[in-house]
Amino acid sequence: MGMIANYARLTPTQLDRALRDPEWAHTHVLELERAAWQAGQPAPSQARFLDIDKTWGALAVLLSGKNVPVEVIFGDAGIPGAPSWGTSPPHALAPERVALAAELLGRISGAELTEGADTEKLEREDVCPAIWDEGEDALEYVRKHYEPLVEFVTAAAGEGEALLVWLN
Repeated sequence: MGMIANYARLTPTQLDRALRDPEWAHTHVLELERAAWQAGQPAPSQARFLDIDKTWGALAVLLSGKNVPVEVIFGDAGIPGAPSWGTSPPHALAPERVALAAELLGRISGAELTEGADTEKLEREDVCPAIWDEGEDALEYVRKHYEPLVEFVTAAAGEGEALLVWLN
Protein backbone atom coordinates (compact mmCIF):
# COMPACT_ATOMS: atom_id res chain seq x y z
CA MET A 1 0.00 0.00 0.00
CA GLY A 2 1.08 3.59 -0.39
CA MET A 3 -0.07 7.10 -1.03
CA ILE A 4 -1.38 7.99 -4.45
CA ALA A 5 -1.56 11.53 -5.89
CA ASN A 6 -4.85 12.43 -7.53
CA TYR A 7 -5.92 15.28 -9.80
CA ALA A 8 -9.31 16.61 -10.83
CA ARG A 9 -9.97 19.21 -13.50
CA LEU A 10 -12.42 21.94 -12.53
CA THR A 11 -13.88 24.84 -14.44
CA PRO A 12 -13.30 28.24 -12.82
CA THR A 13 -16.94 28.20 -11.64
CA GLN A 14 -16.43 24.77 -10.09
CA LEU A 15 -13.23 25.95 -8.41
CA ASP A 16 -15.10 28.90 -6.88
CA ARG A 17 -17.71 26.49 -5.56
CA ALA A 18 -15.05 24.10 -4.24
CA LEU A 19 -13.40 26.95 -2.34
CA ARG A 20 -16.73 27.85 -0.73
CA ASP A 21 -18.00 24.29 -0.22
CA PRO A 22 -15.30 21.64 0.36
CA GLU A 23 -17.95 18.98 0.97
CA TRP A 24 -19.35 19.57 -2.53
CA ALA A 25 -15.81 19.41 -3.92
CA HIS A 26 -15.16 16.05 -2.29
CA THR A 27 -18.42 14.59 -3.59
CA HIS A 28 -17.68 15.99 -7.05
CA VAL A 29 -14.18 14.50 -7.30
CA LEU A 30 -15.44 11.14 -6.08
CA GLU A 31 -17.96 11.21 -8.93
CA LEU A 32 -15.19 12.11 -11.39
CA GLU A 33 -13.03 9.27 -10.08
CA ARG A 34 -15.88 6.77 -10.30
CA ALA A 35 -16.71 7.90 -13.84
CA ALA A 36 -13.05 7.55 -14.87
CA TRP A 37 -12.83 3.98 -13.60
CA GLN A 38 -16.17 3.05 -15.18
CA ALA A 39 -15.04 4.53 -18.50
CA GLY A 40 -11.85 2.48 -18.46
CA GLN A 41 -9.55 5.44 -17.84
CA PRO A 42 -9.96 7.76 -20.83
CA ALA A 43 -6.93 9.36 -22.45
CA PRO A 44 -5.38 11.96 -20.14
CA SER A 45 -6.32 14.77 -22.54
CA GLN A 46 -9.99 13.74 -22.22
CA ALA A 47 -9.98 12.76 -18.56
CA ARG A 48 -11.45 14.83 -15.73
CA PHE A 49 -9.65 12.73 -13.08
CA LEU A 50 -6.11 11.34 -13.06
CA ASP A 51 -3.97 9.54 -10.55
CA ILE A 52 -0.22 9.30 -10.87
CA ASP A 53 -0.02 6.33 -8.55
CA LYS A 54 2.90 6.43 -6.14
CA THR A 55 5.22 8.47 -8.37
CA TRP A 56 4.38 11.78 -6.67
CA GLY A 57 7.45 11.73 -4.39
CA ALA A 58 9.88 11.04 -7.20
CA LEU A 59 8.20 13.55 -9.47
CA ALA A 60 8.37 16.23 -6.77
CA VAL A 61 12.12 15.63 -6.34
CA LEU A 62 12.84 15.43 -10.06
CA LEU A 63 10.76 18.52 -10.94
CA SER A 64 12.43 20.53 -8.18
CA GLY A 65 15.72 19.76 -9.90
CA LYS A 66 14.32 21.24 -13.11
CA ASN A 67 13.35 24.52 -11.42
CA VAL A 68 9.62 24.23 -12.07
CA PRO A 69 8.22 27.04 -9.86
CA VAL A 70 4.65 25.68 -9.85
CA GLU A 71 3.72 23.16 -7.19
CA VAL A 72 2.27 20.67 -9.68
CA ILE A 73 2.52 17.69 -7.35
CA PHE A 74 1.04 19.16 -4.18
CA GLY A 75 -0.93 22.17 -5.44
CA ASP A 76 -0.54 25.78 -4.38
CA ALA A 77 -3.27 26.71 -1.94
CA GLY A 78 -5.26 24.51 0.40
CA ILE A 79 -9.04 24.47 0.20
CA PRO A 80 -10.17 26.42 3.28
CA GLY A 81 -11.97 24.22 5.79
CA ALA A 82 -11.45 21.01 3.82
CA PRO A 83 -10.64 17.90 5.83
CA SER A 84 -8.15 15.30 4.67
CA TRP A 85 -9.24 13.38 1.59
CA GLY A 86 -7.12 10.40 2.52
CA THR A 87 -3.72 11.52 3.72
CA SER A 88 -3.93 15.21 2.88
CA PRO A 89 -6.50 17.92 2.40
CA PRO A 90 -7.00 19.02 -1.20
CA HIS A 91 -4.99 21.84 -2.71
CA ALA A 92 -5.79 23.88 -5.79
CA LEU A 93 -3.95 25.24 -8.77
CA ALA A 94 -5.79 28.24 -10.23
CA PRO A 95 -6.23 28.37 -14.02
CA GLU A 96 -3.32 30.79 -14.52
CA ARG A 97 -1.03 28.49 -12.50
CA VAL A 98 -2.24 25.48 -14.50
CA ALA A 99 -1.36 27.36 -17.69
CA LEU A 100 2.12 28.13 -16.38
CA ALA A 101 2.58 24.53 -15.26
CA ALA A 102 1.53 23.24 -18.68
CA GLU A 103 3.99 25.55 -20.39
CA LEU A 104 6.87 24.50 -18.14
CA LEU A 105 6.08 20.77 -18.11
CA GLY A 106 5.67 20.81 -21.87
CA ARG A 107 9.34 21.74 -22.14
CA ILE A 108 10.50 18.68 -20.17
CA SER A 109 10.11 15.23 -21.69
CA GLY A 110 9.95 12.17 -19.49
CA ALA A 111 13.41 11.20 -20.67
CA GLU A 112 14.80 14.65 -19.82
CA LEU A 113 13.12 14.57 -16.41
CA THR A 114 14.74 11.29 -15.42
CA GLU A 115 18.08 11.79 -17.21
CA GLY A 116 20.86 11.54 -14.67
CA ALA A 117 18.46 10.79 -11.81
CA ASP A 118 20.33 9.47 -8.79
CA THR A 119 18.27 6.40 -7.87
CA GLU A 120 20.66 5.62 -5.02
CA LYS A 121 19.91 9.03 -3.48
CA LEU A 122 16.16 8.47 -3.95
CA GLU A 123 16.56 5.13 -2.19
CA ARG A 124 18.58 6.63 0.69
CA GLU A 125 16.05 9.43 1.15
CA ASP A 126 13.17 6.92 1.09
CA VAL A 127 11.38 8.77 -1.71
CA CYS A 128 8.04 7.22 -2.56
CA PRO A 129 7.71 4.71 -4.15
CA ALA A 130 10.35 2.51 -2.56
CA ILE A 131 11.52 0.92 -5.83
CA TRP A 132 14.78 2.73 -6.53
CA ASP A 133 16.90 -0.39 -6.29
CA GLU A 134 15.24 -1.41 -9.58
CA GLY A 135 17.31 1.21 -11.45
CA GLU A 136 16.11 2.01 -14.97
CA ASP A 137 12.84 0.12 -14.47
CA ALA A 138 12.02 2.50 -11.61
CA LEU A 139 12.69 5.51 -13.82
CA GLU A 140 10.54 4.03 -16.56
CA TYR A 141 7.72 3.71 -14.01
CA VAL A 142 8.10 7.43 -13.22
CA ARG A 143 8.11 8.38 -16.93
CA LYS A 144 5.02 6.22 -17.48
CA HIS A 145 3.11 8.43 -15.01
CA TYR A 146 4.77 11.77 -15.79
CA GLU A 147 3.82 11.86 -19.46
CA PRO A 148 0.06 11.42 -18.82
CA LEU A 149 0.30 14.10 -16.11
CA VAL A 150 1.77 16.53 -18.64
CA GLU A 151 -1.01 15.68 -21.10
CA PHE A 152 -3.68 16.10 -18.40
CA VAL A 153 -2.30 19.47 -17.20
CA THR A 154 -1.93 20.68 -20.78
CA ALA A 155 -5.54 19.77 -21.58
CA ALA A 156 -6.75 21.56 -18.44
CA ALA A 157 -4.72 24.64 -19.39
CA GLY A 158 -6.15 24.57 -22.90
CA GLU A 159 -9.65 24.80 -21.43
CA GLY A 160 -8.73 27.49 -18.89
CA GLU A 161 -9.35 25.08 -16.02
CA ALA A 162 -8.08 24.71 -12.47
CA LEU A 163 -6.84 21.56 -10.76
CA LEU A 164 -7.49 20.02 -7.39
CA VAL A 165 -4.66 17.85 -6.04
CA TRP A 166 -4.68 15.47 -3.05
CA LEU A 167 -2.98 12.38 -1.72
CA ASN A 168 -4.83 9.31 -0.51
